[in-house]
Amino acid sequence: KYVVAQVPSARLTIAGEGGRLANYQQLARELEIESKVAFSGWLATADIQALAARSHVGVFPSHVESFGLAVAEAMGAGLPVVATRVGALPEIVEDGVTGTLVMAGDVTALERAIVDALNGGPRYGQMADGGREYVRRHFSWDVAADKIVDIYISL
Repeated sequence: KYVVAQVPSARLTIAGEGGRLANYQQLARELEIESKVAFSGWLATADIQALAARSHVGVFPSHVESFGLAVAEAMGAGLPVVATRVGALPEIVEDGVTGTLVMAGDVTALERAIVDALNGGPRYGQMADGGREYVRRHFSWDVAADKIVDIYISL
């Protein structure tokens, strides 16, 4: 609700499915922001790319995250990201350089980071560029192919 109060044009799309979806839908009703929230359900890769193309920030408020493929995909799409400092996310997102990290469960910090990202400014453009470059350097097909070749050569 804080984000909508600060940025009235803000819209939230929650992609994916899961056991908490009904809770999120109920929460949107309770906060009286359901007109600002879309629940897309499961999305195919092309649909995720289309969502990223029309988005202004990728938000990943995970409490548990093993790798963070969705975060890397958002960064690769050129979105500034706001993510929690859990699992492997701090290895992917360098706070202030390729995105913004907040502590899991710190709703106030998450809200502020989202509002900052939506309000843009050169810092968030630089982080988006930094994130895209990080993904290109570490997760491109060329990098993956080089790593596989190195493995075969070492064997």
